[in-house]
Amino acid sequence: MRYNIGQNVTLTEGYRGYKSGEIVGYEFPLYEVELSSGKVIKVYEDEIES
Repeated sequence: MRYNIGQNVTLTEGYRGYKSGEIVGYEFPLYEVELSSGKVIKVYEDEIES
């Protein structure tokens, strides 16, 4: 599945207690996800779901 910038997603495995975030960028093959704390993490497509 292809995700769009601005789309809300859920991490399949939480990151330090955070499970949801927003797509803010894409650099093949990684998506950049901003968590509610403001931290941006890079994840593979199979690590997120809508």
